[in-house]
Amino acid sequence: MMNKRLKILIPIFLLIAIPVCPLILRDPILKDRQEVRYPDVLFSSFSNSGTIKFDSRTILDSLRQENKNVFSPIDESSGPHTYEAPFVWKQADYFLIAKALHQHIWEESLDDWSLHSMSFYGECSDEIGFDIVVITYYKLTSLQKYSVHQIGIYPRVGEGEWGEGNGYDRSLFLKWANIDLEKLLLTTEDVLQLAEDNGGSKARISVGNQCRINLSLGPYPYPGWSVSYELPPTRIFEIEINAYSDDYKILNP
Repeated sequence: MMNKRLKILIPIFLLIAIPVCPLILRDPILKDRQEVRYPDVLFSSFSNSGTIKFDSRTILDSLRQENKNVFSPIDESSGPHTYEAPFVWKQADYFLIAKALHQHIWEESLDDWSLHSMSFYGECSDEIGFDIVVITYYKLTSLQKYSVHQIGIYPRVGEGEWGEGNGYDRSLFLKWANIDLEKLLLTTEDVLQLAEDNGGSKARISVGNQCRINLSLGPYPYPGWSVSYELPPTRIFEIEINAYSDDYKILNP
């Protein structure tokens, strides 16, 4: 009876193992880790990228009224435009623009794309607004490959930037994690306020607000928000905040 079972199981095992073995041997996690690439925040690292403009004063109202005609090509002859008003937008505002820009550039929704990471950069002030926001999405395009779409939003100059990259290795053993916005306990506004209340405000005031703030959330290395107040080359305050609770850890008081 055992021999009969083996005769049945061995061919089944071989049918599975033969095609899978080459995939395992080529798996990026078994290679030099330098070969495992993740999306960079620099748009110059993408094989395909571009820039587009919008009116920072009206774009949010237009999108809320379902007017999608909010983007236009960059006119190099006129030079960059700088808006005077501070743009203290919320996390949801940036994602509304990212959704519209993605549809405009790639002519597809974000329904099949996963959120990989997001970073917010702004000047220190009593009313902090972010002038650089980078949001990265990814999608599985084959058994061992990811594609990446990255979006940059710059309200101070009324510009959006996009980058597209293919061929990012996907390990069979270690998949990219994703960020589920609906499961996050804290929004960007909440994270900033928590950082401010626990040393950030004191740190920036101590240097006369002559600093930059960086809030970033990615699936690695820490499962939550990383917040730093920077007066180059020094980080004057750092705090890590769990994305799914209100736990935090001050790294540089």
